[in-house]
Amino acid sequence: MAFSNVRLERFPLLTRDEIENSPSRRDGVSWEQESKHQRMAAKKIFDTGIAFKLSVSTPSFATMLFLRFFSRKSMRHNSTFVVAAASLFLAGKINDDARPHAAIAAEMLKQWYGRDVARSRLLGDAAFTQRLCDAVLQAECALLVAVGFDFELDLALNHVVRLLHAPRFEALLRHQRFQQLAVSLCNDILTNDGTLMLQFPAHDVGVGIFYFLIKVLRATGGESVALLPEP
Repeated sequence: MAFSNVRLERFPLLTRDEIENSPSRRDGVSWEQESKHQRMAAKKIFDTGIAFKLSVSTPSFATMLFLRFFSRKSMRHNSTFVVAAASLFLAGKINDDARPHAAIAAEMLKQWYGRDVARSRLLGDAAFTQRLCDAVLQAECALLVAVGFDFELDLALNHVVRLLHAPRFEALLRHQRFQQLAVSLCNDILTNDGTLMLQFPAHDVGVGIFYFLIKVLRATGGESVALLPEP
């Protein structure tokens, strides 16, 4: 694929109407099916990231790339499995956490379809393995163009971490429960309704998570409540 006429562009936030009128929906994919594919892809991206012991931000970046791609391209014409693998491959390179594309494709196949199916295809069909690897590289090229070569992938987690290190909230660095819940909520948003991250600034989502957890943990009490600032 030639990139000579492609220029960098910042990926914009989308309105809810734009998200719900995605290329897939216009191609007849139902909201239920689109949401199911988004959730499954995000889960398998995170599962594959765990298998490779990637940093938590790498599968988060990959999920954002996947969602951005399908905000501009249809699931009718692009394999969600292949795009998910390409997204994780590209995210690893962006985040200095790269793994070989062939290894990612193989592990994603195991996570997506089960180890027995993956083993029989990968070990028993060299041509299939080559086609799979080629498809991931081709999808990476398509992904680069679809997202406009914009690698400024802001995450809600970044803003949670920034707030944790602010002087006002530094006591929360000793509050393990708060930190665990904050990371879980950031990941849950991406895996259950990642389109929120296409609609709202990551800063706003991160601050919202932070505020919500302080309110909830103060309400539930416990010996560590003294570490919690007033929201």
